[in-house]
Amino acid sequence: VAEVHVDDDDDNYEEAVYLARMEAGSHTLQLVDVVLSHIATTKHKGLRQHVLQGLYHRSTSLHEVWSNADEYIKSLAASRVDATQKRQLDELSAAVETLLKKYQIAPAEE
Repeated sequence: VAEVHVDDDDDNYEEAVYLARMEAGSHTLQLVDVVLSHIATTKHKGLRQHVLQGLYHRSTSLHEVWSNADEYIKSLAASRVDATQKRQLDELSAAVETLLKKYQIAPAEE
């Protein structure tokens, strides 16, 4: 949770509150993207298809989801991740990278 320091200047305070909310929202989005990445790599074909179709219907892709999730995973300090968590994150990364190779981004239409 981000701290907001109170100044004498109301504009700075409002901006600090806004930035704290944006940071919290970004963090939440990254966590959701990690969860979606886990679900997309599940062995349960129906779940995987449901996630991929849902992303498609929202005009996004696993590539975008993984970009956010990977950013979060890389930002974790080594001291915050034990050996088991590191192994799980490495397995997730490998599984998502395999899926991304299978589902290439369509070329942009001109």
